[in-house]
Amino acid sequence: MFLHFFDVHFIDDLLASGTTKQHIVDECGLAIRLALLCAGTVFIPAAAFYENAICRAVVGEYAALFGTGRLVLVGGADSPREFAEEKLAQYDSASAQAVAYDLVLREEVAAPPFQSRRRSATEDVRTGWLDVANAPAYLDTLFGGSFASEKTQMDRCWREIPEALEGRAFTPEYVQPLLLPDSPLILRRRVAGQINRSYFASYSTELRAGYVDDLIYLGNATAVDDRFGNLPFKQLRNELVRQHQLQRIVDAAPEELEALRGVDEIAMTIVSVMDRRPTGTSVQPRLDELEPALDDEVDKLRAIRSGTANATKYHRHVAALVTQIFAPQLGHAIIEKEINEGRKRLDVFWPNQAFANVFGHLGSQYNARNIVGECKNYASELKNPEIDQLLGRFSRQRGEVGFLLCRKVRNRERTTKRCRDAFIDGRGMALVLDDDDVAIMAGLSRDGGWESTSAAGWLYHERVLPLM
Repeated sequence: MFLHFFDVHFIDDLLASGTTKQHIVDECGLAIRLALLCAGTVFIPAAAFYENAICRAVVGEYAALFGTGRLVLVGGADSPREFAEEKLAQYDSASAQAVAYDLVLREEVAAPPFQSRRRSATEDVRTGWLDVANAPAYLDTLFGGSFASEKTQMDRCWREIPEALEGRAFTPEYVQPLLLPDSPLILRRRVAGQINRSYFASYSTELRAGYVDDLIYLGNATAVDDRFGNLPFKQLRNELVRQHQLQRIVDAAPEELEALRGVDEIAMTIVSVMDRRPTGTSVQPRLDELEPALDDEVDKLRAIRSGTANATKYHRHVAALVTQIFAPQLGHAIIEKEINEGRKRLDVFWPNQAFANVFGHLGSQYNARNIVGECKNYASELKNPEIDQLLGRFSRQRGEVGFLLCRKVRNRERTTKRCRDAFIDGRGMALVLDDDDVAIMAGLSRDGGWESTSAAGWLYHERVLPLM
């Protein structure tokens, strides 16, 4: 588990908005305990630990576990000293961060063991910042339809921010004055949200770690994806209360938590909550499928023979592959989701988790709150009945954008015209993708990295725009 909620800027924002320190401390403390019960290793960003006094105080209560490797600091350096030296160069000498890192250099901070990262969070935030500006109407997606004059000013300097920082930390406190010095609070928070999305994903992706999600006081933190299995805080807490086990967990000494992992009642409660899905079956890629070797998965897809006998095999494989390509913009696929009180089923269903880029634009402009999918394991030409079947799954509540996945589009021009006719008539946006399309997007995703928008960009230019 990766504890993203200790971010110092987010905590400071909560305190400024009236959330009490005690509420924050209590929720952080319980979140750590639940994470230790559910996960083998709990990762804490080194920057959050060293810069955030609340994080140091809460984590410090678990000093008995520091030698076990169950709690680990993670940062982009070879040691805490090197990490502190690099951070000192990014902050003003009079800042609170500089004071905190000076204590690290003087070895006055007791901390969990330190794990070095292979990638740079700063570079990932920079990449995410520039990528978001490549999407159409990106500021409308991020900030809504208001603040026209502010957005005009921000658009002029958005792409210049990475260079304008001149080596300082890519954090809201330094970005905001360069972007829009006197911006309203809501704009400042959304700018911080954009930075945090890339920052959190940088850690989660490399560590293959889920988040503690669904928090109460900390619940307004930047939305996070669920590729690696998140811990639903409120659900688990409420179920433990119902099973009369929560107080036992709260009262346990830190070193006793390991023993509680073996208590049948607690273990079964955790398993039942972590495995719970709203409807249908979640298609979550295995850890070995999360490596960027997407070519192997495309080869497996092509090897599935077309026809009714292999329909389920194709259905599940292509759903998992599309999930992998577009993560974290799209959430895990839900197979055979029931609709209309169980009278119908969707072949596949992806929650749209994007706040920017192509899927964020589709969500805000064309009602793509979810992406609906229909899978056809045959290579004959798609005609109006197949397209109409997908269009019939659309609704204002579910969304009106979907994928029609098939083995081979025999006549792309004619198929596009059929989909365009439906779109112009206001029936929704059907995007027809065959094995060749999936292979192209897999290659773009592999070459661009997990946070790349290249695959979604191809989808937009090659499949969305021709319908307009």
